[in-house]
Amino acid sequence: MKRNFGRVRAMGRRDFVKLAGAAVAGAAVLKSAPGQQLNERNYDSATISIRLVEDQPGVTSLILTEHGDATYVLVEAFYWTTQKINGRDVRLLLYKETTTPLSKGANMMTDLPMTLASIVFLRVKEMSLLKQTEFGERPA
Repeated sequence: MKRNFGRVRAMGRRDFVKLAGAAVAGAAVLKSAPGQQLNERNYDSATISIRLVEDQPGVTSLILTEHGDATYVLVEAFYWTTQKINGRDVRLLLYKETTTPLSKGANMMTDLPMTLASIVFLRVKEMSLLKQTEFGERPA
């Protein structure tokens, strides 16, 4: 009789260890999820700060903050892809681009139709647009 009780007790310990392990793993996932976002990247320079966030699957939002004098920005996001060319798989570096006006110290937002994980690097072109002048008769 002691032998059966010992087995039941040992099985209970194993089940307890499994249950405790699962609870610790679940707590670790819950603990890290709210504090850390794995779908976010930040880049800073002397003239601009960029935060990339993938809130929706397949769409990366760019939040830009201008520190310099630029009034417009062009962002090119480069990514790798493979295409068949003459029957061979060729790896290509392509890019998608987006533009948005800027205002010093204000957050501006634009979207890129691609996943954050696929972005290899960014090229950011900050520009100052000329003032608009109109000549001739304007339509009423």
